[in-house]
Amino acid sequence: IRALTPLAEEGVLPRHLGIAQFIEAYVITAMVDFYGDVPYSQATLGLENLNPALDSGASIYDAALTLLDTAIANFQTETVNAEPSIDVYYNNDYDKWVSLFDGKSLDGWEIKISGYEVNDNHKNTFRVDDGTIKVTYEDYDLFDENFGHIFYTNKKFKNYHLKLDYRFYGEHVNLFTNENDAWNYKNSGVMLHSEHPNQMFLDQGFPVSIEGQFLGGSGVNDRPTLNMCSPGTEVDINGTQAMQHCVNSTSKTIHSEEWVSVEFLVYSDSIVHHIIDKDTVMSYSNIRYGGTYLSENFIDKVGDPLKEGYISLQSEGHPIEFKNIRVKELD
Repeated sequence: IRALTPLAEEGVLPRHLGIAQFIEAYVITAMVDFYGDVPYSQATLGLENLNPALDSGASIYDAALTLLDTAIANFQTETVNAEPSIDVYYNNDYDKWVSLFDGKSLDGWEIKISGYEVNDNHKNTFRVDDGTIKVTYEDYDLFDENFGHIFYTNKKFKNYHLKLDYRFYGEHVNLFTNENDAWNYKNSGVMLHSEHPNQMFLDQGFPVSIEGQFLGGSGVNDRPTLNMCSPGTEVDINGTQAMQHCVNSTSKTIHSEEWVSVEFLVYSDSIVHHIIDKDTVMSYSNIRYGGTYLSENFIDKVGDPLKEGYISLQSEGHPIEFKNIRVKELD
């Protein structure tokens, strides 16, 4: 890595340099995680110092954060020089992956909470906090089916690859302690092919869409995440119509408040895959209008294919955070 850095600087190759800085940050934080204090500042002096001093874990984390900040700036630098020849992430097209959330504002997003007009962010349910879209109920006394969604409305999507991270945190606003108390304990999701919030009725709880449902465990029972729910839609699983509104995936249960990275491969109305840890845990096909929660706006479309729509994130009573929301449109 240290050999690559001067070559990248000499050749004015900022993205090569950013890759080296990212890898170095990953390696040194992993070393601290495994071993605690380790040599770093004197570690690459070679024969000049065969007994390098230990650096504290805290100082190494600080160095890693500085490296990552610099790497991000390098990734964002315009360059006319050579790109890395093998780029499995962007395939040398840095514009293919688009971040839907800038980490600083809700620009491009619109809010609809049941019982309230579009963009009435009731009790500041959705907010930006430390680089995340945060769903919080700290100003609520009680959650009374005030189901909410925040929609990315700058663009509809049809064929795409979506990635995002989420994590549940804290207590349910109604102080439910497990899934036996209420179905919306540690329950949220991302809505795919969603209708626009301006189409929704005032008291409509859920947009017509297909949902990648996020669930968390209470420490006891199995409760898979990345399930499929179908508000106002119907789908086929293994060639047969899914008769339940929500169908469980094959994922493991996540009981902690850890960040969870998930992916969705969406091919219009043909097929959708839910992916976690590179494992496809749910697939369904033949997405169409119909079923429960179908609003009156779409009664005349029952049975028609649902080919495209917006992406939205849910608020259903349990605090949750979202980050790293990015999409790549597919040919």
